[in-house]
Amino acid sequence: MIAVNPRGDSESYEERLEPVIKAELEQAMFRTRNILIKNRALLERMAEELIAKETLLHSDICRICEEAGIVRVTP
Repeated sequence: MIAVNPRGDSESYEERLEPVIKAELEQAMFRTRNILIKNRALLERMAEELIAKETLLHSDICRICEEAGIVRVTP
């Protein structure tokens, strides 16, 4: 007999879905980690500014990004 959860799904469906969800989460974590590593210098610079000023204005963020070589793309 197949047990049914409150949503009406069988356990076997959930068992098949679990590895898919785990793989998606692992991919998302991998992408997130790579983004953080790639932008570490920029993030550290912003953290330094936040420690010094406690608040960053839009102009501060734009300046920091420009100093880091990040060009703002306008749609």
